[in-house]
Parts: sequence; structure tokens; C-alpha cells
Amino acid sequence: MTYVLDTNILLLDAHNLYSLAREEDTIVIPETVLDEIDSKKSGLGEIAFQAREFGRIMTKAKLASQVAGGPGSTMINYNVQDRQVCVVALAEYPSFAGLERNVISDRKIIECALAYSRSVAKEEEVVFMTNDVACGIRAQSVGLKTTQLRDVSDIEASYTTQLTLSDGEFRSVHGKRIIELNPEHTHSMFNYAIANEATAQVKLATIKNGLVNVIGKEGETELRKQEVNPNNSGQLFLSRAIQDTTTPLVIVEALSGSGKTLMALSNAIKLVKTNSPYESIIYIRGSVDDVEDVEAVGFLKGSADEKNEIYFHPLLDSLAYIAKQRLKKKSIKGKALEEAVADLMDKITEDCAIQKLTGLGMRGRTFENSVIIIDEAQNFSKASLRKILTRFGKDCKVIVVGSNRQIDNPYVTKYTNGLSVLLDAATKDQSIDMHVVPLDKVVRSDFAEFAENLFEN
Repeated sequence: MTYVLDTNILLLDAHNLYSLAREEDTIVIPETVLDEIDSKKSGLGEIAFQAREFGRIMTKAKLASQVAGGPGSTMINYNVQDRQVCVVALAEYPSFAGLERNVISDRKIIECALAYSRSVAKEEEVVFMTNDVACGIRAQSVGLKTTQLRDVSDIEASYTTQLTLSDGEFRSVHGKRIIELNPEHTHSMFNYAIANEATAQVKLATIKNGLVNVIGKEGETELRKQEVNPNNSGQLFLSRAIQDTTTPLVIVEALSGSGKTLMALSNAIKLVKTNSPYESIIYIRGSVDDVEDVEAVGFLKGSADEKNEIYFHPLLDSLAYIAKQRLKKKSIKGKALEEAVADLMDKITEDCAIQKLTGLGMRGRTFENSVIIIDEAQNFSKASLRKILTRFGKDCKVIVVGSNRQIDNPYVTKYTNGLSVLLDAATKDQSIDMHVVPLDKVVRSDFAEFAENLFEN
């Protein structure tokens, strides 16, 4: 098998150069891919890091041979980590006059793939791998077999389950083995809404070590003792997962407007205030340098910190909401209210030692005794999220928040982003305790719910 790699595959993770293939397979890199990777080396972001990492890998490559391919093509073969890598260059390309620069690059890459395919024996299967849908369609139109990179195959696991039991089973459900009550239970079923067949009464429960852990009235009362009162079952499940200090990793896959960031922050504040291991809250969000030119802010006035402030609006909005909730009973209005909210936001930030970070500059850092909220995780590549998660030391609680309906990073898909990789891992046995909570109810407003439903359908 031979894989011709598009640029986006290597900028997603430079180690795909050898990790995607078996020893007997060949990886082909068109020369235009080399040019595009080389143009991304400058900067501190994840894309620049992967471009430089590719260079570091290739410096260790051993030249095997250089041969003439088809008419006007040259093939240079390397051995990289026991894998065969072939760089294909063409002496001349068709005229692409009038096309956009990025389209011309795609066409050149496809031309190299075609040239390699024509040069090898017919029995050798050549597959062009790209996560760029338009480029893939163009490749198919000229006869190339194409595929997308998928780190995760199934992203439709069910994390909350409805279960109906007889009256007798319902009354004694707490502490029972879930597999006895639901023979179809899987590892991904973290949350249960259990109904009484006779009375239609419902109990909410989470699964811990294979046992049913009913929230109950006293448990619910305790969960609600936080800055923001949970207003639906999903938010109660999330509060239970976050406030359980024996679960170091909580993953939230949620609709826009479901209160995911607000509930994460509200529960994090409670943890810092009531549990001695946690001394600070770290809020991390992807930056322009991780997402390259998707939302460039270089034109904005101000320092680097001021420019990055745009990425922290979800945190600031949540802090403002919490401050307003605390001030609700005080008859303050207008400018006085604005000033009181700003002062209280500063106080909460100081009391909980809240830090705001982007994905930049995370390598080499270590965080301990902290509650970490990683927001918009669907825009982190697998490599980016790995970089962040490996920064956390002792006594850390990590809350990963995101939505696969809101991917803005052009280099990732719902099958390759860091959030999906974590969701997939949560469906299997792991060395740490993980808990996934989906939030599928929009609470921001009726209008937000209308918009979500309109465009989803």
C-alpha cells in the first residue's frame, strides 16, 4: 500500500509521516507539501511546531536512492523510522492560470500523486490521504483513490441512558451492579435516568466502578450549593462528576448555549472554596496561533495580552453572570451595578487564583493543585491537546469542554480533534477514572434554542 499525504495530514501531527504506515508500506510526499510545510515554520503555535518537528524528523532520514519516475518526474527515496518515504518532484506542471494560490497548490499535489501512480506497478495500490474535502473531490475526479485520516471511527456513543425498572428494582437500585439491571450496559454509559415502571418516578444516577450511585435528595441539595443552580438533569450530572474529587477527568460534549462553560466554572469555584487540594483555577482556550489564520487578531490595537483577551470572553461572561447572581438581592442599578459587578469579578478571580491561558507557551510548564477548564476542545488537534494534558501534575481536576458542532480549526475534523479522541478513550477501560456528560438542552434563551434546532435540522 502507498499513501500520498496532503499537507494537512502532516501539519496535524508530523509523526503521521511514519505512524500511519506499516513497514512494508510507502509514504509519498509531493514537493509542494514540503514547500507548504516550510512556509509554516515561523511562530510559536502548534502548526509552526509541527512544521519544525517534520524538519527534525527528516534530518534523521537516510537517503536510499534517487530515480527518474515517469516523464519529467524525479523520486527521492528515504528511510524514516523503518518506513519508506518517497519525495516526488515534477519538472513541469500544467498551467493553472487564474486559480487561487491554495487551489494551485492542491492541483500540484494531485499532479505529483498522479505521476507517482503512473510510475509504479499497477498492482501497487496508491491512496491519496487528505482532510481537505475539496481537494479530495478533485483528486477523485481525476481517478485517484482517496481517504481521510480518522483517529476515531465512532463518535456517536451514548453517554446518558434511559432505563425503566419494576417498582421493586427501582426502590433498591442504589449500590446495585448496573450490568444486572441493564445487560446492554456499555463502558460509555456514565449517566442514567432511571424510571419506575409503576409510578413513572425518575431517579438520576451515575455509574462508579460498575455500581449505581443514585444522586438522591440530599445529594442533589449538596450539588446545588454552588454559584449557579443546575437547572436540568444534564447540569446535575455534570455537577456530580466535577464535584467527585476521585474523578480527575471530566469531559463535556455540549450544544451551544447549554451552559457548559458557566457550569464548569461554577463547580470549579466550589472545589477551590471547599476542597484543600485545589488552590487555583486555570482556564485554557485555543489561540490564533494554534488555529493559524482562522480568526487573526494581529490587526487589533493593544498588547499581546489585550489581543488575546478576545479568547477569554466565555470565561469573563461566566464570571459576570456569577457576580450578578451574588448581587441579585441588592438594589443596585445602572453604572453602580456595572462597577459592583467588575469589582466582584476581580475579587472572585483573586480568591480563586483564576489564570487565563491560551495553548501557546504550554510546553515545559507544570500545574499542580488546580482545577483546569479546557474550553473549545473541539478546535485542538490531538497533538495540541496532548501537549496541554501532559502539563498537569498532582492533585489536578481537568474539565474538558467542547462541541463537535462548532469546529473552527481547518486542520481538524470531528474524527481527528482532541475532544473526539478523548470521547473515544472514555468508551474504553483506562488507567484513570473518566466521566463524560453530554449537555443537549439549550438554556441560554428560547431564541438560541430555536437557532440551534434550525441549523441542526
